[in-house]
Amino acid sequence: MGGLRIAVLGPLRAWRGERELDTGPAQRRAVLAALALRSGRVATAEDLVRDVWGAEPSASAPAALRNHVSRLRAALEPEPSAPRALLSRAGGYALHLEDGALDLAEAQRLRAEAEAAEARGEAEAALRLTGRALGLWQGVPLTGVPGDGAQRHRDRLTEYRLALTEARLELELRLGRHAPAVAELTALADEHPLRERLRELQMLALYRCGRQGEALAAFAGARAVLAEELGVDPGAGLARLHQRILTADPALDADLAGAAGAVGSVGAVGPLGPVGGAGPVGGAGSVGGTGSVGGEGCESGARPVEGDRQIWPRPAQLPPDVPDFTARTEDVAALLRALGGGGHEPRSAPVAPTAPTAPTATTAPVAPTAPTVWTVHGMGGVGKTTLAVHAAHTARERFPDGQLYADLRGAGAEAADPYDVQEVFLRALGVASEHIPADRAERTALYRSRLAGRTLLVLLDNAAGTEQVSPLLPGTPGCAVLITSRAPLACLPTTGRTALEPLSEAEATGLLERIAGAERCRRDPDATRDLVRASGMLPLAVRIIGSRLAARPRWSTVFLAERLEDRRRRLGELETGSLAVEPVFDLGYSALEPDHARAFRLLAIPEVPDLSVAAAAAVLECGPRAAEAVLDELAHAGLLEPAEPGRYRYHDLLRLFARHRTLEADSSPERQGVLSRIARFHLAGTAAAVHAEWPHSRLRRAVDPTTGSTGPAFTDEARAQQWVINELPAMLAVAAQILDHPYRPVSAEDTATLAGLLALLTAYPDLSVPWSALGAAARTLTEVGERHGDRAAVMYGCAVEAIACAQTGRHEQARTLARRAHEVPPPPGPDMSHRMLHVRGLVAGRRPDGLTEALTHNRRARDLSRAAGDISMAARCALELAPAHLALGRPDEALEAARDALDGCREAESPAGVVVAQRSLAEALAALGRHDEARTEYRAALELCEARGLRTQHARTLLSRAAALAGTDRPGEAEDFAALALAAAVRLGDAPGEERARTLLARATGGAAPTES
Repeated sequence: MGGLRIAVLGPLRAWRGERELDTGPAQRRAVLAALALRSGRVATAEDLVRDVWGAEPSASAPAALRNHVSRLRAALEPEPSAPRALLSRAGGYALHLEDGALDLAEAQRLRAEAEAAEARGEAEAALRLTGRALGLWQGVPLTGVPGDGAQRHRDRLTEYRLALTEARLELELRLGRHAPAVAELTALADEHPLRERLRELQMLALYRCGRQGEALAAFAGARAVLAEELGVDPGAGLARLHQRILTADPALDADLAGAAGAVGSVGAVGPLGPVGGAGPVGGAGSVGGTGSVGGEGCESGARPVEGDRQIWPRPAQLPPDVPDFTARTEDVAALLRALGGGGHEPRSAPVAPTAPTAPTATTAPVAPTAPTVWTVHGMGGVGKTTLAVHAAHTARERFPDGQLYADLRGAGAEAADPYDVQEVFLRALGVASEHIPADRAERTALYRSRLAGRTLLVLLDNAAGTEQVSPLLPGTPGCAVLITSRAPLACLPTTGRTALEPLSEAEATGLLERIAGAERCRRDPDATRDLVRASGMLPLAVRIIGSRLAARPRWSTVFLAERLEDRRRRLGELETGSLAVEPVFDLGYSALEPDHARAFRLLAIPEVPDLSVAAAAAVLECGPRAAEAVLDELAHAGLLEPAEPGRYRYHDLLRLFARHRTLEADSSPERQGVLSRIARFHLAGTAAAVHAEWPHSRLRRAVDPTTGSTGPAFTDEARAQQWVINELPAMLAVAAQILDHPYRPVSAEDTATLAGLLALLTAYPDLSVPWSALGAAARTLTEVGERHGDRAAVMYGCAVEAIACAQTGRHEQARTLARRAHEVPPPPGPDMSHRMLHVRGLVAGRRPDGLTEALTHNRRARDLSRAAGDISMAARCALELAPAHLALGRPDEALEAARDALDGCREAESPAGVVVAQRSLAEALAALGRHDEARTEYRAALELCEARGLRTQHARTLLSRAAALAGTDRPGEAEDFAALALAAAVRLGDAPGEERARTLLARATGGAAPTES
C-alpha cells in the first residue's frame, strides 16, 4: 500500500514512508479510526455514521462522511484518483493495509509469538515479545478521537492492554522476578480493585518477598471491595491462594518454574477477534500464572488495605492559569506539539520537536522509549512559570491520569530536595507515608513504578539543575515533564527546549492593555510606550505596572510613566502587593558565590549594549578563560543574557539591580576603576587594530607608548576592523559615561586615555558610525582637556568633532574645529601637526566648495609626512588627492595621484589602502573612457578584498563599480553590480551606502529605487 502505516494505540497518526500525514480534524480522524480497526472489512456508510455521529445523526452526516472520505483519500493515497488503500465498496468503504502496518495488528502478532514461545517453555522469549507488544502503546488509545464507536474501541483496547500487562507480570513472576514487581502490581491492583487476578499476583509477589502479613491484608481489602461493590465473595482462585498463604504452603516457595503452576499457568490473552470487533478483549479470566516488573525491592508502596476501596488518585496540582495570558504564540504552540501525543513526541534538539520517525515497510510504528521532557529557561520574571502553567492547563485533557506540580525553589539558596518532592508526589499518587521507602534508590524506583503505564503530566517549576530534576523524571513513556529554570539545563536529555526572552514591545503593550484596559492605555500612546520600555518588556514588570494602574483608576499612564522615569527609583516602583521585581532578582543574586556576585555588580557599571569576554577580563582584572567562566556562571543563573558568540548583555532592570547592589557592597575607588580599566582596554584594542591595518603608523605609539604590549593580537586587518565595529558602540558609551558622569570627576588619566582613543578613531573616517554621538563625546573631551590643561585632549577632541561635523553636513563648524585642532600648541610627544593638516583636508573635501582647499591641505600634509618619515600618514594623505581631482573634472591628474597613492600604500603595507588606491585608479580610468583598464583595476581591488576579508572596502568597491557603469552601454552589468553593492551595504548596516546603491539600481533598471522588503 505504498508504505502507509497507521497507529491507534495512542493518538491516531498515519505515515507514508518517512512522512507523517495530516489526518485532519477530529471527525475525519474518527472515520479513519473506524476503518482502520475493521482490518480491511467493509464498513457500511450507516455503521460509520453511527460510529462517528452517534445514534441520532444530523441529516448532513452522510454528506459529511463522503467529504471526509474524499479528504482522507487525498491525504493517504499517492494517487487519489486511483486509490489502492481506501476503497469504495457496495454500500460502504474499506481500508486495506499491509501486514504490520497497523500497530494493533503488530501487537497481536507479537503476543501470538509470545504464546507460542511460552508453549515451548521459552518464558524469557515470551516475556520479551509481550514487552514489545506493550511498548507499542503510546498513551490512551485513539486520544482525541470523538464518537461512540471510538469510545467502544478505546474501552476494548484499554482492556486488551491490561490483559497483556497481566500476562507480562505473570511471566515475570514465573521467572522469579517477584521482588521488583511488587510496586507495579500494588498500583494496578489498587486501580482495578475488582480484578481478582491482579490481586492474586500481588499477593503471591508479596508472599515471596517475605511479606505474608501484607499479602493477607491485600486479600482482606479485596474481599471488602467485592462485598461492597458486587455483594459477592472472592472467587475460587483468590480464596485458594489466601488459604495457601495462611498455611504457608511450601509449594509457593518451591522451584519457581514449577511453583508457577501452583497458582496457574500463563495462558493466552483473549483475542480481539476481528480487529475492533464487538467480542470481548481477553479478560482477567483468560490469563493464568504469575508475573512482575518494577524495581524497588520488596517495598510495595501501597497503603494497607483495611476494608476501604483503594483507587488510583488523579492529582490535579497545577497552579491556576492567568486569565489575561497573551503573546508567546509560537512558544505555546511548541509546547502543545510536544504534549500533543500524551507525552510521546520523540526527542529532538530544536525548540520545536521534529516529527517522529515513521516505521519501515516491514515494521509497525516505532514505540517511544522515554517520556517527553521539555525545558523552559530564562531570566527571573520573564514568564517561565506562566507559560508552562498555561500550556499545562491547555493540554491537561491529554493527561487523564492527572497533573503533578512542585516548586523546586532552584533560584534561591535553599533548593528543594528532590527526594522530599518524590515523597509529596507519592502521597498524591495514593501511597501512604508509612509505605514510602526511606532509601533514596527505593523511593525513586517506587515513584517511577507508580508512574509506569500512566499518562500523567509533571510540572517541575524553578529547577536548580539537572541533578535536582533527574530523580523526578518518569522512567517510561506515557508521561510528560515540563521543567522551568533560570539555567538552560544543558546536560539534561530533552525532547526540546524553549529559551524564553522578554516580550517584544508590541507584545508587552498588548499585555499591559489586557491588565490595565485597552482604552486607558490608548489615550496617550507615548506614555504607554514609556511604561512598556521602563519595564524592559519583562512580563513580571509589565504585570506590576498594569496592576498598579488597575488598582488606581485615577492614575494616568503619564503620571506612572513620570514616576518610572527616574532610574534610581524604578525598581522600587516595580512593586505591588505580593508582586515585585527586586526580590525575584535577589533570589538568584543571593545564591551566587562571592566572586561571582562581585563580578555581577562590577560588570553592570559600564552602560554598554553588551560585553565581550575580553572586556569583562579587563574589568575583573583576570584572564579571558576565568572571565568566560564567570560570565557563563552568571548566564547559567539567569543574571546575564548570552548575545552573539563571546558576548553577553544585561537586561535593563537587572543592570539597575546590579548597580543598586554595587553602591551597597563596593567602594567608590573600586567602582570608579571599572570605567578606567574598560577605557584602557578599548584604547589598547583600537591601537592594535590600527597597527593591523597600517603597520607602519606612528599614531599608535604617539597616543600611548604602552599599548603595544597590552592590546589583542589581530592576525589580519579584516579581523581588526571587525573588532572596532563590534566594540565601537561600547567605546562611545563608556566615553560618554566617563565624560558626563554626574558624580565621578574625569581624571587626567581618563582624559589621556580617551584622547588617545578618539585620535585612533580618526584612522576610520569612512567607517559607518554614529557620528553625532562621537562628536558629542569629542566636544566634551575638548572641554575636559581645557580644564586639565591637556593639549593633546584638546587637539584630538577638536579633530574628531570636526570629522563628525563634516560627516553630518555642518561644514563651517567642521572647518573651524579642524583649524583649531591644527593650531593647538604642540603637546608633548611626536609632532602631530601633519596629521592635523590632514584632518583639515578631510573636512574640506566633504564641503561642496572645498575641494581646492582639500587638495592644498592634503598635498602639504603628504609632503610633511614624507619628510618626517611617516609613510603611513603620507599614503593616507595621498589617498585623498585622486577623488578631489576627479570631482574637479581633472581625470588625468586624478590618474597620476591614484598611482602615487597606490605606490605609497604598498610601501606602507596596507591592503585596505591598496584597495582604496586601486578603486581611485579605476574611477579615473573610467572617467577617461579607458573601461577595459578600469575593469582590470576593479577586479584586482575586489579580489584583494575577498582574499583579505575586507568587507567594508568590498562594499564600497562594488558601489564604485556600479557608479562607473551607470550611463554606459552595459546596463545589465550596471544592474548586477548595483544589486551586489546593495546586498553588501545591507549586511554592513551602512545606511548611506544602501541608499546610494538603491539609487544606482533604480537608474540601471529604469525604475524607482527599490525599498527593502
